[in-house]
Amino acid sequence: MATTNLPFAASATKRAPDADELANGYGCGDADLQLFDWLAWWLTGQLAGAIDAGGQTVDDTDLLRLAKVIQSGKSTYAAATGSANAWTVAPTLAVPAYAAGRVLNIIAPATNTSTTVNMNVSGLGNRRIKKADGTDPAIGDLISGRVYATIDDGTNIRVLTTLPSEFSLTLAASHGSTGYQQLVGGLYLQWGLVDPVAAAALTAVTFPIAFPTAAYQVVITDRSDVVGNTDQVSVRTTGFPPGSPS
Repeated sequence: MATTNLPFAASATKRAPDADELANGYGCGDADLQLFDWLAWWLTGQLAGAIDAGGQTVDDTDLLRLAKVIQSGKSTYAAATGSANAWTVAPTLAVPAYAAGRVLNIIAPATNTSTTVNMNVSGLGNRRIKKADGTDPAIGDLISGRVYATIDDGTNIRVLTTLPSEFSLTLAASHGSTGYQQLVGGLYLQWGLVDPVAAAALTAVTFPIAFPTAAYQVVITDRSDVVGNTDQVSVRTTGFPPGSPS
């Protein structure tokens, strides 16, 4: 721990407050000096310990050291070592016990090659790494060198960062001869087949799903041997009905 200038000798007699003093306060005298020394020792030690664990040194002239430690986030950050499916995490401030709600930001040591990935924090034993919904990560979800925000749920370590397998599930899709694919940003691509119609005949085509805002472009390819007019369509979000542009 960092050296701290205490307002009394380290060997000074100290005592904790009793129940009556906690409730009613205390006056002056030798016993009260011991009580004051205990309070100063405990509080100063707690602050010095937090500053030291955060990578700062105690400086009597800088009253923002504790704020800097909190801002740095160093006590909740660690670069994991170990293997792709067995992480070893050693934060600067050792975790005393697994507990629900504890947050750690961790750099993955390697890309996982199994859906079973364990994390051992501060030598406390293995805990399974899960996705945010509590399910196992897909192979390749946890990528080497990336930082992952995690939280202890009381049983497992859940990754709060969106993983590739979760991201792909958020994009709507229906793959087939007629279907659609949502792209990043919300743009949709749609495709489909329409039975051939006689020359000069009109037919309505309905998209697999309605476009959220507008159909920006329609590309039509003639796949029959019937020659017809395929370049005059009135495009709507749900499809294009028979007839010329309105």
